[in-house]
Amino acid sequence: MCVSPAAASQASAAADRATVIEKARESIANGSAAEAVRILKPLTAADPGDADAHLLLGAALALIPRRSESLDALRKAVELRPDSAQAQLTLGMALARFSEPDAARQAYEKAVSLDPSLVMAHVNLGVILAAKDDLPSAVEHFTRAIELDGDTPAAARYYYLRGKARRQQDRQAQAARDFERAAQLDPANGQAYLELGVTRADLEDQAGALAALEKAAALAPNDAEARYQLGALQLRTGQAADAVKNLQHASGLRADDRNILYALARALRATGRMEEAKPLMERLSQSARSQTLHDPDVLKAGELNNEGVTLEKEGRFAEAMEKYRAAVAISPREISFRRNLALALCRLERWKEAVVELKQILRVTPGDADATKAYYIALEHVDEKP
Repeated sequence: MCVSPAAASQASAAADRATVIEKARESIANGSAAEAVRILKPLTAADPGDADAHLLLGAALALIPRRSESLDALRKAVELRPDSAQAQLTLGMALARFSEPDAARQAYEKAVSLDPSLVMAHVNLGVILAAKDDLPSAVEHFTRAIELDGDTPAAARYYYLRGKARRQQDRQAQAARDFERAAQLDPANGQAYLELGVTRADLEDQAGALAALEKAAALAPNDAEARYQLGALQLRTGQAADAVKNLQHASGLRADDRNILYALARALRATGRMEEAKPLMERLSQSARSQTLHDPDVLKAGELNNEGVTLEKEGRFAEAMEKYRAAVAISPREISFRRNLALALCRLERWKEAVVELKQILRVTPGDADATKAYYIALEHVDEKP
């Protein structure tokens, strides 16, 4: 059978394309998203109708991260394949990464409607719904993911997430069963044991709580929360000496945490170590005094921040920025002041300074949606500078 030159050329082009796509996938899997972008851009330029290339390019750009280019590529992929649940899922994941939860939710809902068996669409939609306090709907989607995946190691995360949502609903017994199943499916999951321990303590199952929290601390010895929860429970159950060890460890990891300091001071006093407890109580008293509304510095910082808000409403962004900066200088740990400063810097297109401030915010509050979105936008502008 004779093959025409045109057909042979098409077959060769298809093989070359498949090789490029596979090489890009390997680059992403190996942590080289920038290399994947370099490989894929000529492909999308040569064939603007290649949905696979646009989809993979958008995913790679999201990892760099290049917000606008990523979303453009992914929306192009969705336009080319409007009935692709995977394209909607990938778009939703990028939108969520760039802290655009409402748009991400729409993409996930579309993915689920196109393919009700797409597990990650249910999981990711559940996460967003839980963050929006639509807990019943979140539980529904986590449950569906569990039903689809069965009791596999991957399902450990879905049980964990459903347990978190059920705890928020005050359905402690059901939450405990979810955390227990998550720990069974993934025995190295320290967070599942931590949540299981805290939930069992809420259910007055002290023995079960201690066992779970001890496991959590063993799996993640430098997790301050696991050490604190274990130490606090040991203190409540009369194991003050063991409590001191865990609370000292927790304090070393989170030195300014008032709850940890207070529990440690109590544990030291319970073991007769009054002299060691005394400076901790003094630190707590000083901290309380510094946070009181009658502290003139705190009042002054608040006034400066409020003046900045007023100026910003009037469109006087440069003046507002200076007010915010002064407030931050007085109260550097007040995240709301620092966030206002960072957003004002963005509005003034002082992108490099904004990135510095936003990084500081995200170190303290990594889940801050406004700061996350602003960070990616600012970072993109900084990257565009020569």
